[in-house]
Amino acid sequence: MSQLLCISSIFLLFAASEAVFTQSAGVKGVLMCGDKPLANTKVKLYDDDTGPDLDDLLAEGTTDSLGQFLLTGHTSEVMTIDPKLNIYHDCDDGIKPCQRRVTFNIPKSFVSSGENPKTFFNIGTINMQIEFESESRDSLDDPRAQCRNGGIYAGGICHCIKGQTGDHCEHFECVKGLSVGFRFDPESLLFNEPCICESGWKGEMCDYQPAEKCGNKGEWKKDRCECVGSYFGSECQYTSRCIEGFLRNGRCICNDGFEGDYCDKIICVYGSPDFKNRTLACNCPDKFAGRRCEQCKKHGPLIEPFPHCELDPNS
Repeated sequence: MSQLLCISSIFLLFAASEAVFTQSAGVKGVLMCGDKPLANTKVKLYDDDTGPDLDDLLAEGTTDSLGQFLLTGHTSEVMTIDPKLNIYHDCDDGIKPCQRRVTFNIPKSFVSSGENPKTFFNIGTINMQIEFESESRDSLDDPRAQCRNGGIYAGGICHCIKGQTGDHCEHFECVKGLSVGFRFDPESLLFNEPCICESGWKGEMCDYQPAEKCGNKGEWKKDRCECVGSYFGSECQYTSRCIEGFLRNGRCICNDGFEGDYCDKIICVYGSPDFKNRTLACNCPDKFAGRRCEQCKKHGPLIEPFPHCELDPNS
């Protein structure tokens, strides 16, 4: 009887091992942030396990300079695997210490037997500015770690990533303000910004004054620059007007002898600009002439060349 039970147990174990089979999946796509490729963005391919088991990581990588990625991986399971793609990114996310995490479930029809997938699930080109209903935040911060917010501990100290500071990288590098540190929470009513700015300063890092944001080319109203004249742009940094020059990429490239945002200011070689008559010309001293006083008023064999413009003493 005991021999029969032993044989039966071996048979059941063999049958169970045969029921586990290798499966694979692959996914590819292109990630954008607006009109720019979302390069160096972390992507992971998982088998989504239900119950207490952790998800199986099948593959991971990053997007290339064009925002492209391709992942392939395999695992062994009794049932058909449930592959999913996780994307971790910071597109339109400011300096928040947690990354946006978006998950795409891959249809089971793209699951193949064996270690190499026969077909790839193509998610196409996706603009990650979109706020997906199912997206969450993936924190790089471990409260038990020696260094917080993605910092690295080496040589007995914490080396913080850009935007963080403190002995444990727990604070933000506020230029003109106070870091809220561990209390920062985008969902908080009180600490939903990383810095508490001093009076007259704005920005996530309190790094600009609204009064100076637009320079002398506009006025800061309702969190934006209202530009004057022919200026435009987020900081009124571009112009659509050019007097003595030509426009290129919103800038006025001046001809020789002119300057200013509109190239509307003359540079006099001698003399001074004719402000009284509002002409783009210069008021020249007696011996000079020309629009910019760049030539002699008198000419002849006995007159020294520019810029002397006087009677040759040796003549």
